Amino acid sequence: MTQSMNTSAPPPAHDRLFPPTTVLEPVRLTLGGLSCAGCARRIERTLQQTPGVISVRVNFANETASVVGTASSDTLVDAVEHIGFTANPVDSVVEGRNARQQAQAAQAQRDRKLLMIAVLFSTPLVLPMLLHPLGVRWELPGWTQCLLAMVIQGTIGARIYAGAWQAVRHRGANMDVLVALGTTAALGLSIYGLITDGPLYFESSALILTLILSGKFIERRAKQQTTEALDGLSKLYPTRASLETPDGTVEVPIEAVGTNTTVVVRPGEHIPVDGTIISGTSTVDESLLTGESMPVGKHEGDQVLTGALNHSGMLRVRTTHVGHTSRLAQIVAVVERAQAEKASVERTIDRVSAVFVPTVVLLAICTGGGWWALGLPPTEAVLRAVAVLVVACPCALGLATPTVIAVGLGTAARAGILIRRPAAMEKALRLSAVVLDKTGTLTLGVPKVRNTWSFPESIFSEERLLELAAQTQAGSEHPLARAVVQAWQSHPSQTSLGSAPSELVAVPGRGVIATLRGSATNSLAHMEVAIGSPQWMAERGHNLVAHKNLITSHQRVGTVMLIEIDHKLCGGIAVEDPLRPSTPSAIEALHRANLKVILLTGDNRHTAETLAKELRITDVESEILPEAKAECIQRLQADGHRVVMVGDGINDAPALSVANLSIAMGTGTDLAKQAADITLMKADPQLVLAAIDIAQQMHVKLHHNIFWVFTYNLLGLPLAAAGLLTPILAGTMMALSSISVVSNALLLRRWQPPTI
Repeated sequence: MTQSMNTSAPPPAHDRLFPPTTVLEPVRLTLGGLSCAGCARRIERTLQQTPGVISVRVNFANETASVVGTASSDTLVDAVEHIGFTANPVDSVVEGRNARQQAQAAQAQRDRKLLMIAVLFSTPLVLPMLLHPLGVRWELPGWTQCLLAMVIQGTIGARIYAGAWQAVRHRGANMDVLVALGTTAALGLSIYGLITDGPLYFESSALILTLILSGKFIERRAKQQTTEALDGLSKLYPTRASLETPDGTVEVPIEAVGTNTTVVVRPGEHIPVDGTIISGTSTVDESLLTGESMPVGKHEGDQVLTGALNHSGMLRVRTTHVGHTSRLAQIVAVVERAQAEKASVERTIDRVSAVFVPTVVLLAICTGGGWWALGLPPTEAVLRAVAVLVVACPCALGLATPTVIAVGLGTAARAGILIRRPAAMEKALRLSAVVLDKTGTLTLGVPKVRNTWSFPESIFSEERLLELAAQTQAGSEHPLARAVVQAWQSHPSQTSLGSAPSELVAVPGRGVIATLRGSATNSLAHMEVAIGSPQWMAERGHNLVAHKNLITSHQRVGTVMLIEIDHKLCGGIAVEDPLRPSTPSAIEALHRANLKVILLTGDNRHTAETLAKELRITDVESEILPEAKAECIQRLQADGHRVVMVGDGINDAPALSVANLSIAMGTGTDLAKQAADITLMKADPQLVLAAIDIAQQMHVKLHHNIFWVFTYNLLGLPLAAAGLLTPILAGTMMALSSISVVSNALLLRRWQPPTI
């Protein structure tokens, strides 16, 4: 088993493979004035052309922008406002959520007032049309109809005209252009009819605007629900904390709390910091952070997380992370970054959207001109052109993908699944094999010494060997080294360890060699101690034949480290890593899902095969060095498998990066989590199948949306051009198309992890 020691000489291997880089924090903007996906695309293009900008992502669904680069926020705001939209910078995820909610509430209030005006003034225009089938012949005088329609056009239409003018002025086109052209044509046609005593269509222009505003109002409320799960996480951010001071407990703003301070958390309060309990016992609800459905018992020495709800007892917590460095802040930031990324299919939609509005305008012109040329009266030809303009819906195109991503990411996060990038939706398709790392993934990742023994020819007792092994590895962060040190510290004969090794060399994948200068119980001038795997000891020239049975018997239950002192083999230590309680059921569920399960571990063959037999895993790759794990994945892929890799350590990062889909345990290293597509916030193998399932469900919903959006436009536009849709019916269909796309995405909120 690989062991490594923290020394000051060479940098860690992963630092050499992944050198530190400068990370530019994105500038977040809340946007206003967007009417469709064309607006979002125009803002994105403008910001991308701004000097100092590296990358931009504008999210039409929640009207935000994320900009990476060196340009200042003032420069970005000026660029957005120059093309007719509003923008406000926000410093944090919480501030962004609050600003977005305030803007949405204000917009909803304005829309509600406008909708009341529209319904009030359009009802007298529509009423005669509704009464006509009942045999009632009644309608308002023509000039009264004109006045009512002009009021609607001047209130609701004013905003649409403003948006259309800004789009045209900057050589763009959006939904406002289509609606402005359509309603203006219907209104102008009606005024012409009023003057010439011809047919009137005032109800068409008025009702189209009313229907569009109604659809936008419902759509906006539905869009707010798409970010509900993320908002639920953000709402957990505390604003104040009870800080313990020499003069007593003082309630202070959370910004005043630093690390390594003590806060007091009373029953019923949310924990304001990440930290360690230094006194008190309670049960804590971490469901929104880890997906753990039941409150968890917490005691002195346990870790607690920002935002968790303290149920029963008073806790004193020593802070480790506060504010933007807390786990809650990192979770929300990851979800928001994932929302800011584009799925590959969204880029295709962007290309379609770029030509959509100009194409519709051209089709409307051809429709009106064509019907006129075929002998239809000009008024009828214009109405059919109006129907073409109104039935087209670029909004639905823009909403199809981001709404699914927003709802899916939030729903997954509430279940303890952190989808780091939307590409996971596509990567989760047609998976045929799952490769599972052992330590920290299937096991608890907290090894314990099971046994220590001394070979008959050794002059050292078992107790002395354990002490020397602990002294050798006292400075190491490796789990096996920590297990040895903890075993000595809890030993009945435990004494303080001697001085640290004067020389220490770590051999990756093999073990360590150290020079000791004695200990508290037995001072020697100096001795050389080597601790490592049996394979390494054989490579160092030791004949293990006489000890084979003893070593093998210990290897069946755990990892064996042999101890060499002054080039003589003296004994060994057996360390076991218990399985996670949910591991057997998780493996069984993966089998039922028709996935080929492969156990991949650096442990010895006997340990790996014993574990695999217990879990009913037939495919085992053991004694695999870190650099060879990626090769195992690539071999499976060469055999035609689409592979999901599940791991937690630095040595798993290369394998995670080459797998078709990669999943990291939340208790693992930062490097593994960064390399993975999905991170499980709770260290539970059962969530592996749930993560695959939610990613697949997101992909299904995404393609449902895309199918219906394109089907709607491919059917609606020809029907309107053929004269089979009236402008009013076309407006109704256009409003319903956007609502249906958002509603379909919201169905993901009902998703539950598969029952295992």
